[in-house]
Amino acid sequence: MANAFGWPLATTRPAVLADREVTADVASVARRWVVAAYDDLRRAGPERADQVRQILDDHVIPWFGPQTNTVADVSYVMTHHLSSVFVPGRPSR
Repeated sequence: MANAFGWPLATTRPAVLADREVTADVASVARRWVVAAYDDLRRAGPERADQVRQILDDHVIPWFGPQTNTVADVSYVMTHHLSSVFVPGRPSR
């Protein structure tokens, strides 16, 4: 079975978390996003999932974690500054 674009539909559903397992801090949301996007939906290979986890752990979480209590505290200015500091060009890998 395919969607309107002809892409195959997922045969499994993403895991549903109980409310007690979900917290709104940046680290928790970032890690749950990687699980949903890369593990549950299998959007890319495991190598890319590992790369994304490394970027989150090395740059995103340390940058936003100390400045915020929840993801709602993240502002455009914070994200712009992060991108200008950590993402001036493509990685050399």
